[in-house]
Amino acid sequence: MTIGVLRKWQKVLGKKEIDTFTKRAHYYQNIYDQETTFFRGKDSNGNWRSPFNPLMATSPLNNPGDYTEANAWQYFWTPTQFDINGVTKLLGGKIKFTQKLNEFFPLEALNADNFLGQEAMIGQYAHGNEPSHHIIYLFAYSNEPKKGQKYINQVINEFHNNTPDGMIGNDDCGQMSAWYILSTLGFILSILPMVNLF
Repeated sequence: MTIGVLRKWQKVLGKKEIDTFTKRAHYYQNIYDQETTFFRGKDSNGNWRSPFNPLMATSPLNNPGDYTEANAWQYFWTPTQFDINGVTKLLGGKIKFTQKLNEFFPLEALNADNFLGQEAMIGQYAHGNEPSHHIIYLFAYSNEPKKGQKYINQVINEFHNNTPDGMIGNDDCGQMSAWYILSTLGFILSILPMVNLF
């Protein structure tokens, strides 16, 4: 968790509870597979589940697996919402972090299916499914910060328009609309929760 978030919560919960939650927040590192460089599911004996295909999207109802409406590529970026430095370190530094982003965006989807959260795709970026929305802004933390602008403009121009069906995907709680408004205004969305940075 970010220091700002911890300071806010420590006033309410106390140091012991914050230490517990901070430790839990980093449990994602226990499912990082250094060989594949993805977060993976384990079986009851602690072994990596196999077979493993990082491009295979899964969902509890449509195609059961270790991910919900996404695949290993898309779920890889989830911990960056609270621990960009930790994920960067797992990969081996900023150069590797940048390389992973550069692999993510052009890598074509495997059997894209909107029931599995795979719609409005740019490579593995699934703009039609909210869990991907922050990923496009991660270039701000890479060695190529301006590259994100290219993809943001592509999403604005290709996946949104001024018609009744002007958004691709599900506008859960206004997330798609909020992303569009803030992005078209030129805000760089805060990746970190509870930290009012744009």
